[in-house]
Amino acid sequence: MNIYTNKYFNLLIKKAFDQKDYNDYGKEILNNKSLWDELENKIISMNEITKENNAKFIIMPLIDSRFLNESKLIEFNRLNNIAKKNNIDIINISDISIIFENPELFLENDGHFNQNGTKKIANIIADYIKDQYIKLDLLE
Repeated sequence: MNIYTNKYFNLLIKKAFDQKDYNDYGKEILNNKSLWDELENKIISMNEITKENNAKFIIMPLIDSRFLNESKLIEFNRLNNIAKKNNIDIINISDISIIFENPELFLENDGHFNQNGTKKIANIIADYIKDQYIKLDLLE
């Protein structure tokens, strides 16, 4: 998820489940159709805004493989389905899961990326954009 979608998704979760611990959500999140509908509507809105500004909206979910479970996979698959249904590109989780196995890319005692981690993510995004959108003919 991009930063804005992720923040919005977390706010929706807190709103929908009255500040419960995230680990308690599990199936409640997966079964909350209105939450997913609202998230899809926000994603569609962000996609429209980027189109209006001649930009490309890309979703990149950052699912930490250390906490990967059936619920997270279902969440990812739903997000992937929303992206496909709305013709939005999504960077595949398999491209980034190895990052979460490298503690040197994270702040100590924290799940957020440090400077090296953000560089690694930026490189993955840059490579994706180059591979998908930039067609350079080096012979010209």
